[in-house]
Order: sequence, then C-alpha cells, then structure tokens
Amino acid sequence: MMKINKLWLYYVLLAMCLSACSISKNVPEGYFLLKSNKLAYVKKVPFAYDLEAILKQRPNQKTFGLLLKLRTYNLIDSVKIAKTKQNKFDSFQKGIVRKRKRCAAINQRRITRAKKKGKSFYNKKVVEDTVYSHLLIKERLKYQFGEEPIVFDTIAYKKTSKQLVNFLRRKGYYRSKLTDTIIVDSVHRKIEVVYNLDIGPAFIIDSVFYSGDSVMVRNHDAYLAERLLKDKQHPLLYKAFDIDVLGDYREVFAKDQRNHGYYKFSASSIEFIADTLFSTMKVNLEMKLNKQFIPIADNPDSLVLKPYKYAMVNEVHFHMSDTLNVPGDFGDYCQCLNFEDPQYRQFFITKEKFLFNKHVLAEKESIEDQNTVKVTSRQAWIHYNGIKPLLNPSILELHNFLEKGKYYKGDHLIKSVKGISQLRVIVMLSQ
Repeated sequence: MMKINKLWLYYVLLAMCLSACSISKNVPEGYFLLKSNKLAYVKKVPFAYDLEAILKQRPNQKTFGLLLKLRTYNLIDSVKIAKTKQNKFDSFQKGIVRKRKRCAAINQRRITRAKKKGKSFYNKKVVEDTVYSHLLIKERLKYQFGEEPIVFDTIAYKKTSKQLVNFLRRKGYYRSKLTDTIIVDSVHRKIEVVYNLDIGPAFIIDSVFYSGDSVMVRNHDAYLAERLLKDKQHPLLYKAFDIDVLGDYREVFAKDQRNHGYYKFSASSIEFIADTLFSTMKVNLEMKLNKQFIPIADNPDSLVLKPYKYAMVNEVHFHMSDTLNVPGDFGDYCQCLNFEDPQYRQFFITKEKFLFNKHVLAEKESIEDQNTVKVTSRQAWIHYNGIKPLLNPSILELHNFLEKGKYYKGDHLIKSVKGISQLRVIVMLSQ
C-alpha cells in the first residue's frame, strides 16, 4: 500500500509540474533565469572538481531531467497560500477563545465543588496547544519541496572569473586563458554561462636550495634524506609550483621538528622565495629557514632573533582547579580580593600541591635531567584545592606522555591532551 501511495504521489507531482506555466514566471522584471553555469576545458584538467566548486551560482535542481522543484514552486500561488493560512489562523484563534471560555466555566465548577467539600485546592484545567503550527499541503509543496528561481547574478559572475584565475595561479598555471560566453534567451528570459578555460603549461620547480639558520638547514637535510629513502623521489623537485603543496610541506616539516624537541617551531618560520623564468617555465626555489623571535626579558615589547634549541621537559604540572573537595565557601577558602569581579580568573586557582613520583622507572629507562640529576621515577606536580585532588594522581599521570628529563615532542603533548580528555571528568582543558 505504501508503494502505491508513493507512486501516486510521484504521478501527481509530475502532472502538476508538466501542467505548470513558464518556468520564468516568478523571475523579477529585468532579471534572467540562470539556465546553466558550467566550465568547458580545452584539455583535460586533473583538478576539475576543485574548479567546479569555485562556481558561485548553481542553476535550479533537476529531477529526472526536469525542473520539478522549480515548476512546483511556480505552480502554487503564494498569495492564495497566505489568504488560506490567515483564514485557518482566524478559525484557530476563535477555537482558542471558545476553549478558554469552556475551560474557565469548568474551573469555576471545580472551585465551587471543592469549597462545598471543604477542600483548599482543586485540579485546574489548562488550555493546551495554543500555538498555531499547522502547515498547509500547498505550503509544504511550495516552500519545502519546491525551489525558487535562481536568477543570474553579475557580481557572482565576475567573482567567479577572478577566483578561477587566482586558483590556477596558486596551482602554478600563470599562462592560463579564460574566456566566458553568455547566451541570452530574451523571449523566455533565460541565460546560459560558459567559462572556456585553457590552463596552459605550469611552472615547474627546477631547483631547490636552502638558507637561513644553519641548525635548521642541517635538520632539514636529515629530514629530506629520510623522505628520499622512503618516497624514492624529492617532495618538491620537478613538480608544479603549487602554493598549497609548499604550504603542506612547511607544516609537515614543522611538525617533524616539534617531534624532535624543537618547541614552538612553526610553519611561519619557513618562507619560500621563487625566481621564475617565463621563457622556460622553470622555478628556482629558495627555502629559507628563519630563526625565532623571542621577547627581551627587560622589555617584552621588543623582540630579538635567536636560533631554535632543543627543549627538554623540566617539570610537569597538573592544575585541577576543582571545588568539590573544598569544605565551606570557596571564596573564603581561596581568600580572593576581587572574587566578584567577572574578569577575575578564579577558575584557575589551585592552593595545594604535592610531587607525585610513585611510578618507578626501570634501570634502563633512568635518565638525567638538565641539572645532571638522575631521574628514577616519573614525576609530576599535582595542584588541587581542598582535601584531596579530584582525580587519582596515578590515573592522571598514566595519561601523560611528557616525562621529566626527556626531550619535548609535539605528538606527546597531543596524546596527553587527548588521553586526559577521554577521562570524561574534565570540564575545561588548557595547555
């Protein structure tokens, strides 16, 4: 029965759409319905999907090759829908008034009956469903199933042309040719837009050399040797001059350096300088590895350039600013002078602390810290409020991958944050 009903509905919708008037009926005067907006390529493009996504405007959706949604929208008169809905709403309001009068009479009888029985309370009857939320069938068809006409937008048309050219330049195609054709049907008020695209040749990276901080250049040489051994080819050489590929390469190398102990080394410390030659479409690429800017201790507003250094984990601190184990008022406990000030960060207050070092390391895992003191156990400072910490320090420390005396690794920080978050007892986590 359900299949028959669905089939009947499809036939009704199809009949409605086929019997509808012109599809440009609801297009405003002076505008044109966008019939199609597409790209035509002179030769095959490997990133055609990305280019299609740039098109700002999409014509009305077709179903089985027909503009069913648009025709349904055009067929149903919105003025008639508004009048019918207003009449329904007026009837609904009158019904609510009748219900309220009837409800008041019932409540009065219940009050009288309760008084006769000597009761001080009664069951009050309340009018329910006082909000009109009914949708007409025509309203559903027009505004939920139907689709309003999409008209040609000159601003979107111009932006699309610019963004197509910019995208191709990011991919290394600086000799692309883009022409557009607009086919206007004045009788039916329709427009077809075709972008004819010839991407041309791409700039190819012919050579790469490295400059900047000598330590970072040495580290990159080691990183590149690993990549060549693994991939059997250079990650940049003899490939298209693609800005996105260069950006991804910066991010990957920066992450690799953070995992090798260079704390805060980021992709912003790397810049590319390109020397292009149009006659050969070749690029000589310089990868510059800059030093880091560090604020001066006496004057934090001034920055000085310093080379990146290995970062060793000196101490690990856990701040659990909970209040569950605090007896009495938390304001009295922490003795905050401006506790009522909303700008005061009282949620980060921790008054008690102790060193947790119960997880003993094996003899072969023992190491020396920065002060050449032998570290024989995993150590972490636990900061908390009240009588005891919210979490068992043993469980908390087991989810920590940053250990005292070992070099910092970015992946270990991410794993620690993820592991602690999965305990599902942390409301807010910062690093």
